[in-house]
Amino acid sequence: MKFYRYWARSTATVETPERRFEIACFGGSETSLESARREAEAIAARAATAIRSGKPRGDYPYSRRPVREEFLEEISDGGRPQAVTTRNAYGATVLNSAGALFADIDYPERSFWSRLRGWFGGPKTGQDEPILARIDAYTQQHPRVGLRLYRTANGFRCLATHRVYEPGSRDATELLEALGSDPLYVRLCAAQQCFRARLTPKFWRCRAPRPPSRYPWASAEEERAYRAWQSDYEDRIRGYSTCAWVGSFGSPRIDREVQRILDLHDRVACNGDAPLA
Repeated sequence: MKFYRYWARSTATVETPERRFEIACFGGSETSLESARREAEAIAARAATAIRSGKPRGDYPYSRRPVREEFLEEISDGGRPQAVTTRNAYGATVLNSAGALFADIDYPERSFWSRLRGWFGGPKTGQDEPILARIDAYTQQHPRVGLRLYRTANGFRCLATHRVYEPGSRDATELLEALGSDPLYVRLCAAQQCFRARLTPKFWRCRAPRPPSRYPWASAEEERAYRAWQSDYEDRIRGYSTCAWVGSFGSPRIDREVQRILDLHDRVACNGDAPLA
């Protein structure tokens, strides 16, 4: 899994013949906040030099760098990390799994005329049936595969229960694609060497305001404002659920490592019959 425990922000002033301005850059470290600060300062200095000379900033590509999220907790077994939880850019808690494969299956975008017919009481195109049929057919063709299915606000989420997978491996990619997972998500799993599942609701679906800033914070005041937002958000999400269990398909076998991740996921992400958010 590609995650930094520590992130820091650094700024650099850039002067060109046309104008003077400030840039902000971020650095991460697995070992310490001070190491993250040094990395952020080095990145800012390189970026400023590149801009002054008229070259691209040269930040290393998103696909190769860890996602910049607040590190919350590590779940390990005998010293071997199985998952980490992080807080994403819009404040939701995310489960990042080293081996338990999650697949999000969103509904396809509906056409304007399809939405219009729904608004005026016309027949609605079934969105669940093709997805359910695909999952059922796959497990019929691959009887050793076990899939646990959840409903989300915009489709479904699958958890493979029969075994763990290596993110980015051929068999993991083939399963994700067979289930109809978003291609961007498939690439992110390979790049970050983990599978991701959002555990808490999106803020706009539970009528919370937008987070006032993004981690890491520029000042203590900025962090205090964010923590106040976080407290309000956590109060609001108590009346919502991120997903709801639908059923299980295929093999009933549940891998021991997957079971631990499944228990954590269901405890946090599933809130009975509460509205999905």
